[in-house]
Amino acid sequence: MVLGIITGLIAALFQSGSYVFSRQFLAKHHSSWQLIVYSQLAMGILGGITMIFMPMGNLFQDPVRFLLTLFFWIAAMVTGQYAFFRSLKEIEASRLASLLGLKILILAAISLIFLKGRISGMQTLAIFVSAAAAVAMNWSGGGRLSLKGCIWLFVTLVFYSLADLAETRMVWMVQSGSMIRDGVIIGGVSYFALGVCTLPALCRCPRNWRLLRSAVPFGVAWYYAMTALYMCFGLLGTVFGNVVQSSRGLFSVLIGLVLAELGATSIESKISKAAWVRRGIAALLMMLAIFLYSYGSK
Repeated sequence: MVLGIITGLIAALFQSGSYVFSRQFLAKHHSSWQLIVYSQLAMGILGGITMIFMPMGNLFQDPVRFLLTLFFWIAAMVTGQYAFFRSLKEIEASRLASLLGLKILILAAISLIFLKGRISGMQTLAIFVSAAAAVAMNWSGGGRLSLKGCIWLFVTLVFYSLADLAETRMVWMVQSGSMIRDGVIIGGVSYFALGVCTLPALCRCPRNWRLLRSAVPFGVAWYYAMTALYMCFGLLGTVFGNVVQSSRGLFSVLIGLVLAELGATSIESKISKAAWVRRGIAALLMMLAIFLYSYGSK
């Protein structure tokens, strides 16, 4: 369990950094599509390098099941990434990182509707706390969340949740004897496949090395965040993994505060110290809600 928590915290930290890099790209180039294409190409290269040095374990004992899960993951991830980048145009990175904690509610809905799960009293309390955290984040400075931003946020939550479920299934398929190795293998295979699938999209993008260079920081941070998250999901499961991952909200608030103080207003808007405190409290509330939900699931 300790190793799962550590890998989850590493994933949260790298994810928080990736949000900053993606908002930086969007502020400079104003294109969600170009960021998706060039960052996924960069991640595909990293995945290919990983595959050269890692054994595949039992990954292809059931190739049809694995490939179906992989294609489902690619569709969910690309849709989620596009919606996420559109959300970033409307919502600051520090606020969005905390609001992504609402993903646990989508996972709960999927469990209830499609997996015939149940929600306990503690989990119901967690839903109310997370809703309160979302409202608090809405009033935490930087203006109210726009309807457009909320719609893109909802799409992001749905498809990221579906991707999380697929990721966990893929990691459990490897069975190499080490969950750390399993996470690294799936990180390499999945993002190499995603990079290959992205190649035709270059026809709709200007082939410019400047764009690739600008997308690399996000691609590298996201790739290693997801590799660590795969390990976390494999060790703790999807729901508890999301509990640990929710710490990205607090990391992002702290990073956002530093950037705002440094004058990086294209990434984080300048707001008062009191607003940053409210934003931090909202992030902590979101983490509390997810802990309550996880505890209730036991």
